[in-house]
Amino acid sequence: RTAALMCCDQNGLCLKKKGNIDASHSGTYTAVMRLAAQLDGFPSSPTSSRTGLTVSIETDNSATIIKQFDGHTVVMKAPKSISDQSIQGSGKDVGAEENLSDPTSIESSGQDDGQGSQ
Repeated sequence: RTAALMCCDQNGLCLKKKGNIDASHSGTYTAVMRLAAQLDGFPSSPTSSRTGLTVSIETDNSATIIKQFDGHTVVMKAPKSISDQSIQGSGKDVGAEENLSDPTSIESSGQDDGQGSQ
C-alpha cells in the first residue's frame, strides 16, 4: 500500500488523482473542508483562500489530510505503516518529479487507475 493524492475543484469534482483513492468521494472531502471552515470561522465562500485550515482524519488503517489551496481541495491519504520500499518506489525520491507547490499539477506516472475525472 502506498500514499495517494487527489485534487478537487470548488464544486467537489475530482480534477486529478494519483494512487489508490476513490474519486467518487471527492465531493465529500470538499464538503468536509466547508464544514470545518464554518466551525473555525473562516469565510463560507468556496473560492475563498483558506490556506491555514487543515483537516486530519486518522483511523486504525490510514491517515487522511485534507487542505484547501486557492479554492481547490487537496487530499492526501496514506496507510498507517509505509515500508521503505513503497516510499522509494523505483529508486526515485518521493516528489522528485512532482511540482508540490501547485496541487493542480499532479503528474501521472502510470499508477493512475484511469478514474481521474468524473
